Amino acid sequence: MKKILYVSACVKRDIDSRTERLAQAYLQKCLEFQDCSITTVHLENTVMPPLTGKGLAEREEAIRKGDFSGSAFELAVKFASAD
Repeated sequence: MKKILYVSACVKRDIDSRTERLAQAYLQKCLEFQDCSITTVHLENTVMPPLTGKGLAEREEAIRKGDFSGSAFELAVKFASAD
């Protein structure tokens, strides 16, 4: 089964977005013609705190240990697992 990661940057959910309509049409066709799952990430709902010196050091230490379980790696893990 293919894994599709759809990253939606559409912030105008209350109006008709042509880009969102096109993306949804494409995703529906993917579902019709191949065995796949779709994970959607809405950027407007994603918390991305600023990277500080302490945060950078913690991230680098986690990378050195091969520990990608922290929230700082959540989107990267989703991206890496998608086809």
